Amino acid sequence: MRMPLPGQRHHWFPKSLAKAAWIDSDGRVARTNSRGQTKLLHPSATGYGRDNHNILSEGGSPWDSTFEPDFDKADNAFPQVVAWLEKVRDAHPVSARTNGVRVVMPDREALAECLASLIVRSPRLRYLSEKHSAEFQVQHFGFREPHNLHQTAGGNLRRLQQPFSRGIRTGGKFGFLVADEGSFVFGDGLMSNINPSPDRMLHPMAMVAFTPNVSAPLRIHSFQRVLVCGCQARKCHVSTRSFRFTLATTYST
Repeated sequence: MRMPLPGQRHHWFPKSLAKAAWIDSDGRVARTNSRGQTKLLHPSATGYGRDNHNILSEGGSPWDSTFEPDFDKADNAFPQVVAWLEKVRDAHPVSARTNGVRVVMPDREALAECLASLIVRSPRLRYLSEKHSAEFQVQHFGFREPHNLHQTAGGNLRRLQQPFSRGIRTGGKFGFLVADEGSFVFGDGLMSNINPSPDRMLHPMAMVAFTPNVSAPLRIHSFQRVLVCGCQARKCHVSTRSFRFTLATTYST
């Protein structure tokens, strides 16, 4: 079992995904914050939180742990998934955008693993976990002030990757949106109605930008398991809560 390293950077915008699809020719990604300020950064220097996947006690304890290894499989699969999505995009010109896509199980498993990891790691889900934990402590435990929200949120999130991935792999329907104009952005909140509990996966939906040109909505209501659609600039923009990512060489204000 891997031991936690206090202060470690845990990326919700995985470095392997950034390097596979989002960096410019200098190996940097453009980060734009909520104030419209843009910086060019190495993937290791952005899109992370410290100790987000560590469960640490005050002063240290033998029970300290980390669930960062839960995402190793997804991190290793992102280059494969990005390459496959680009092939799907190239194989579906405008005239074939509403046709179904045949997906072999290895590709479906990799897509589900990566999609689940982006949802579980997203700041949106951590925010919801901390919010729900705070409300529960005050309303049911009688605390005047919430305690240890960072650790409690991590404890709640650590059990999500496997059931989320399994649920997406076995029951999810996908749609691939292809940007014919402009580009998608990768946001820290994603577009999702998924809550931080594997027991409340009722009609889950999410849309995640895997590349600047291809986004993968989950649970599209279609007879096909996977279909491809096109979209134009401003009509399929992926909303974010505070950060967004674009290709550094194509970003414009």
